[in-house]
Amino acid sequence: MTASPLPKLKAFVIGANDLADEVGYKDVYFPDPGSGQDVIVPATMGFRDAGYLVRQAEKAPHHPVYIFKLKAPPGPPRFVRHRDFRDHLREILSRVGLPMPKDSPLVDRNGDRILVNFVLQPGTGHRGKVKRTRRVPVAG
Repeated sequence: MTASPLPKLKAFVIGANDLADEVGYKDVYFPDPGSGQDVIVPATMGFRDAGYLVRQAEKAPHHPVYIFKLKAPPGPPRFVRHRDFRDHLREILSRVGLPMPKDSPLVDRNGDRILVNFVLQPGTGHRGKVKRTRRVPVAG
């Protein structure tokens, strides 16, 4: 199963001369929140920046589970202990705005092949905790 391509949408860029000028239109890609691309794109970029080759990235069709198949950079493994490697991947995801709980993501390594998956709870967004409002006293 492969990830779906990003939808192609038109966005208007305000020009200096004429607001309705056809030249003012550019192709802009917006990730659809329901497709999971708002999580897949930053996570993929984070893994690539850390030196991993992303072989496959997808969201499970019926659950908020994100699955990444990676290939480790060449050379000897940097992390011997599984816990250290999981913490390293969690740090990569938190740098791109996807904070994970302490027991997440689930990681499996076989040589230089890496399987990473994690769950994002619906309703909390991919930024972590649910925002809470603060009561402000009203003078009256």
